[in-house]
Amino acid sequence: MVNVSVIVPVFKVEPYIERCARSLFEQTLEDMEFIFVDDCTPDASVDILRQVLEEYPERGQQVTIVSHDTNCGVGKARETGLAIAKGEYIIHCDSDDWVDRDLYRTMYENAVKENADMVVCDYDVNGDPATIVIGGRCTTPVKFTRDIIYRNAWCIWNKMTKASLYSKLEFYPVAAMGEDMVYTIQLAKFCAKISAIHNLRYHYFRNTDSITHPRDVGSLLRIYSEMKDNYRQIEMFLVKQPESFKTALNWIKYLNKAILFIRIEEMKDTLKSAFPGLEKRLLLSYDLPLKNKYIILSNIWTTLS
Repeated sequence: MVNVSVIVPVFKVEPYIERCARSLFEQTLEDMEFIFVDDCTPDASVDILRQVLEEYPERGQQVTIVSHDTNCGVGKARETGLAIAKGEYIIHCDSDDWVDRDLYRTMYENAVKENADMVVCDYDVNGDPATIVIGGRCTTPVKFTRDIIYRNAWCIWNKMTKASLYSKLEFYPVAAMGEDMVYTIQLAKFCAKISAIHNLRYHYFRNTDSITHPRDVGSLLRIYSEMKDNYRQIEMFLVKQPESFKTALNWIKYLNKAILFIRIEEMKDTLKSAFPGLEKRLLLSYDLPLKNKYIILSNIWTTLS
């Protein structure tokens, strides 16, 4: 068993895959495996990956490239990687992002030292320190889950998790949008201990060409529908959990609805029928943070203006 498996879905990342791959192959943790899942990418992403790998012969035996016959989406690509991962711990990396050189060694050593089921790191957007998001503010499973939901911080790629917890998953993502939360919220529930580091970071690249940045109404409605499908997975999971998750579930619903504000003029009819009465329930909730209520009030104001 290797220390850490890194799972990397690959699809249409030709301009970014070299930066990602170099940051992975230059990690100071030696005992690793890197699983790249070619999700039927139509560009030269995998060719570039192979070229970069030639410059790191010491990593050659640690790299596996798996290819899908058809494009299945990022959630299925992660599943493919999970099925063959051999690491004691597993972490994911998106192929247009990059990581600090000592990140995975530091996270793994922290996991061993603290006997943690999950270690969380901070992240920034496009390498800008001004955008740093604190990954682990709470370390008990229930508080951690509520915190990442309220802060929309359920990303999977800044959380190194004990591989054995993946076998406990009750649901897998059914669509691309919001697929991270299906993994992360379940994994957090199964953790006995969560730890965090704050001195190194994951660098999230905000790619305006990705599926999460729609440019037309059709794409927007697809993203809205996909997140709704993944939300139902989480609802089935959290509905069996303590009452304290009721407001958190409603907040995920609201985030789903808020996607429609991107094209508010075209989406007014859909907005009226999406989760009626949701804003009122959230605004009257004692559990929802004031910052989140301000977001709701701002969106209400936008719809009225």
